Amino acid sequence: MTEGPGLQPSRLLVLGASGAFGGGLREVRESLWPDLVREQLAARVGEVDLLLRRFYVHSGEPFTFLERELSAGQPDFIVLQCTSFPATQRTVAHRVDRLLGKRAAAWTEDRVRAFDRKTRRQGRVRQQVNRASHRIARRLVGTAPIIDYRPLVDGYLKAIDRIAMVETAAVAIIGTGFASDSHRKNNPQVDALKERFNAEISGAARRKHLGWVDSDAVTRNLADPESTFLDQLHRGLDWHRGIAEGVVAALMRD
Repeated sequence: MTEGPGLQPSRLLVLGASGAFGGGLREVRESLWPDLVREQLAARVGEVDLLLRRFYVHSGEPFTFLERELSAGQPDFIVLQCTSFPATQRTVAHRVDRLLGKRAAAWTEDRVRAFDRKTRRQGRVRQQVNRASHRIARRLVGTAPIIDYRPLVDGYLKAIDRIAMVETAAVAIIGTGFASDSHRKNNPQVDALKERFNAEISGAARRKHLGWVDSDAVTRNLADPESTFLDQLHRGLDWHRGIAEGVVAALMRD
């Protein structure tokens, strides 16, 4: 790691999900957790450059992307945020995708969003119509996640194996987070899936001697966990501060 006068800044590579980019926040008035991590590391090791990248193992060519970022960025610190959401959030559109393909799924999702804009939070009667319509659609069409559990976890395990090969970097792996009440209603199995997910991911991190950040505990240990949710998935600034503290501790092995 670089530090001291006349040397290049240390490089912090964050491979994050939507929360790392302020998902759920209408206005980002304070630093998000990647910025807070950079600031706290800088107070310890000197200047730090933040390389913030969106990274999911279930879409695109994630491992080509990962290889490029690790090679080009030559990071001193690496943070990988893992999320089980693609395997736990079930929707009608994802079921249509599996049955009829992505074009039909995109059309379905557009229609659902337009319907929600006209009926959700638009008075009691329209809200009742909205909820009833969603229930009927789920029963008639069915639901599915973006990706099944096993290939999602295997993707993250592969990413962890590759990141662990960067022997010159300190690494922190963030687990998937606490489920909101609405997420539990969407998928009654979500808590069991998240627990299993975190057990596998944390086990891999520890076997590779990488730092582990328990995102689930960060939310659960707040005074009112449910109140931190901005939507079904994303949490507010208290969560960002908690994650930042956990990441820095994991990177510095406090």
